[in-house]
Amino acid sequence: IRDTSVTGVQTCALPILIDKITILQIKQDEFSDEVKLANVRKELRELNKLAAELNVNVVKEMSELRKVNAIIWANEDDARQFPSDNWTAVDAFDIATIAMATYEANTRRAQIKKQINEKCGSNIVEEKSYT
Repeated sequence: IRDTSVTGVQTCALPILIDKITILQIKQDEFSDEVKLANVRKELRELNKLAAELNVNVVKEMSELRKVNAIIWANEDDARQFPSDNWTAVDAFDIATIAMATYEANTRRAQIKKQINEKCGSNIVEEKSYT
């Protein structure tokens, strides 16, 4: 996957492209700022074109990835409600619970991305130490 914008040429594994598209879909649903939305929509449009050109069938995996990324998004929103200092014991427990759910979701996310690699025979494979 090549980005010939000002930053030069970039290459990435197919699952990273699919993952980025699902995150942009979530941002499109969540953002209300029109300037940010315009940028998200532009990037999403370009990446969707690129994915369409690749002609791969990863609809199921993409749907699963979007669900997992939505969980991570919600967990991060939940974590932001806590002050950065002066936690109570209850806060610490709640934060730890959110963190564990996020770790589990990230592990599932890595598994789905690996499935996309295997299904599509990608020659670039993103590796994680925890999967």
